[in-house]
Amino acid sequence: MGSIFKWLVGGLASKSLFIGIQITVAVALVSAHVAMLIFVVGLILFVYNKYNELTELIASFTAQSEIFGIALNILQSMGVFQAFSDVSALFMLIIIGYFTYLGGKIVFHSLKMTSDEIFKIGVLAQQ
Repeated sequence: MGSIFKWLVGGLASKSLFIGIQITVAVALVSAHVAMLIFVVGLILFVYNKYNELTELIASFTAQSEIFGIALNILQSMGVFQAFSDVSALFMLIIIGYFTYLGGKIVFHSLKMTSDEIFKIGVLAQQ
């Protein structure tokens, strides 16, 4: 009777404690990676929106101030805005591609760590 109680308290309680800790760690890791992915997506949207606001701000300056409008017309006739538009379109694709790569890397790393934690839970449950 004593050995059954010892096995029940010692083995089963320690397994349930370790499995509970492993599940908590797995949930915390997945939550952290999901938060990081949400941050990266939010950063992409923030950069894109600020870029659009900047282009709208430049367009509104030309309508408000005559002197500033003349300076912007000179820059536009030199082709500065067209060059900026072409280069920014190219670099936006590169920047968005990098952030997409970063998001995919976070997802892959999160799935890898989650599978490792599930494997550890399975090993603990079999002992």
